[in-house]
Amino acid sequence: VYAPDLWERAPWLEISPGLRDCTGKKYEQCLLYGHPDLPIPRVLVTGLGNKEKCRIATFRDAVAKAVQYCRSKAYASLGISVENLDRLAEALNSSRETLISEAVVSAKLSLYRCEVYRTSSEEELQADPDRLSLFFSENETPD
Repeated sequence: VYAPDLWERAPWLEISPGLRDCTGKKYEQCLLYGHPDLPIPRVLVTGLGNKEKCRIATFRDAVAKAVQYCRSKAYASLGISVENLDRLAEALNSSRETLISEAVVSAKLSLYRCEVYRTSSEEELQADPDRLSLFFSENETPD
């Protein structure tokens, strides 16, 4: 996980022992924790797999899995580092804007629930995250 901008916002991430366990395999998820009083107390790393085989569809699926995981943990918000999107866009021969659009659509679609056959005896469902933020570095802030 190479994310200098994210490391600046969450300095504990670079030395997180759990980071050694993240292999980057396709859809692998590693939840890393810092101190709860920090601005970013945890980071969910979701793998995209082999760089040569990674496609925009892989990215969409990874975003969906991350959003669903956050919903299962009742997290109210989640964020994406734009610096990493820029690097991924270059690898996918795409653009930052395309990946942002794909992330938003994928996040929204991943929260769909078919409740037609849900019985009243089932447990209450977790609330959906209510905010998806984009983290820009000072150098990358759009006008």
